[in-house]
Amino acid sequence: MKAIKRKPVVMDVANQIRAAILDGGLVPGSKIAQDELAAELGVSRLPIRQALLVLQREGLVFLDHGRGAVVAPLDIKFISDLFDYRAVVDGYVAAFLAARRNFDPSVLHRIVREGRDAARRGESRRDLIMEFHTAQYEAVGNQVLVRIMEPLLDHVQRVVTFVQVSTASRHDRHRRAPSGKGQPGLRSQMDTWEEHAEIAEAIAGHRVGRARALARSHVERVKQVAIPFLVSAAAPHGKSAPGRRARTRELARTSSLVRPVTFDSSTRLK
Repeated sequence: MKAIKRKPVVMDVANQIRAAILDGGLVPGSKIAQDELAAELGVSRLPIRQALLVLQREGLVFLDHGRGAVVAPLDIKFISDLFDYRAVVDGYVAAFLAARRNFDPSVLHRIVREGRDAARRGESRRDLIMEFHTAQYEAVGNQVLVRIMEPLLDHVQRVVTFVQVSTASRHDRHRRAPSGKGQPGLRSQMDTWEEHAEIAEAIAGHRVGRARALARSHVERVKQVAIPFLVSAAAPHGKSAPGRRARTRELARTSSLVRPVTFDSSTRLK
């Protein structure tokens, strides 16, 4: 057998569709035009269909015989349960690492430094935020934990994107504060990285109880903002924030669609 020099096409397609869903380019409840997508990516319909099957198992896409492929709506109950589950897991992970005398926290400190620098420039680096958490999961050394949490973090990112897009004002679209502040509804980027820094310091200092408490409260604070916002957005007469009104109305409309979410973590593509 010869070594494969590049990823199969279906993996590339799935990664691009996933990125569009997580970044809000494909909004919840919207239909995925498979012919247009195939033309845009320069592939046939077959890898598009295969990629959508992968994303369906991750809970990001629904395949409906009547409507075709649809971006999965935001399921408020599922998201609420997800935050509760993640608070327990993140608390356990932080405490586990804090109790390990041979754990090297330098990777966490490096991510925090890069995150703070980005926040000072007014940049939103969700990739660094995800890296901060996945680095902890991987450091535990439990493969099951990593495989379960990676796709769940995708759903968290969808919610964060939803809140940010739906509450963005005209001022935020054209101007970002140098301090890294200015994310309506959610804590500022700088505040987020200060919380991450506290978690990293507690882990590095082997303060088990503090690490667990900080990690849990970090997740719970996001939930306290996100869930009421989703409930409000799903209300029949909810109003969208200034700016991006058409897109926000679509997000608010589709967020009220509740369906069971199923995913298979073994299908996550790199």
